[in-house]
Amino acid sequence: MADYEISAKLKQFIFEFVDSVELIEVLLLMRNQADTWFSAAQISAELRSNPTSISKRLSKLASIGLLEKNGEQFKFGPENNNLKETVSELANEYLLRRHSIFELIFSSSKNARQFADAFIVNKSNKQNGDSDG
Repeated sequence: MADYEISAKLKQFIFEFVDSVELIEVLLLMRNQADTWFSAAQISAELRSNPTSISKRLSKLASIGLLEKNGEQFKFGPENNNLKETVSELANEYLLRRHSIFELIFSSSKNARQFADAFIVNKSNKQNGDSDG
């Protein structure tokens, strides 16, 4: 029996955008009720999570083109078919091989990249005469 491999497209999506299981839970809840507008408080109650944390997840998902925003309300609305297909693949993998998704979210290579990114010096500070760093 051949080992199953998650697609490179989904791996890249998780590597770039998914920093928590909570983000996936928010995204998939909204995908499963795609015609419904939600507030952070509604999602927080549904997932039994912190409203402030949910607000951050919603803002992130909207900023990458997965949610539509109307005031303080959000609904599932990927800005292109590629994102829609990726979320569908994520939903399927999360249902069938949740542990594999967890491994990708918390992988050492992802954590190492985030750690390294924390040390990147902001070029705008150097251009403004900041010599501290």
